Amino acid sequence: MTKAQEQEPKGAHLWFVRSYGYWLQGFSFVSLPLQIIGFSSAIYLAVKDILPFGYPQYMALILGFGVPSIVGLGWTVYHKTHFYAAQQSIQNYNSPYAHFKINPIEHIPWELYKTLAEELGRTDLVSKIEYILERNKIDIEKWMEKKNNAL
Repeated sequence: MTKAQEQEPKGAHLWFVRSYGYWLQGFSFVSLPLQIIGFSSAIYLAVKDILPFGYPQYMALILGFGVPSIVGLGWTVYHKTHFYAAQQSIQNYNSPYAHFKINPIEHIPWELYKTLAEELGRTDLVSKIEYILERNKIDIEKWMEKKNNAL
């Protein structure tokens, strides 16, 4: 058992930790419409004296133009700026195995891929797989020994 597995919460504590994550996800879906209404209402109270129409028309305006404008802003951030790419690079840095490193347990299938590519005569694939394996330098025997000692 790894250190992370040993430190993982158990029983009711695990249920609480996971429930908190689910609660955050659900809350984000519920709170967004409430935030739009609350923020828009606060703005309405500040500008109601200069508006030629009432609250229902104001909310229709906010929902009709404001929400699509926010969606457009989000699309612009994702597709036309470097903010999203920077955010993803931080995620990749924090979890290199998710994108550009081979987890040690996946080293054996990569060795099999290399053998299969050699048998099929695909030298282009063999060189790419060798590059990937070289870049991830894993001493599989040492890793297996360490893993067995941990168990």
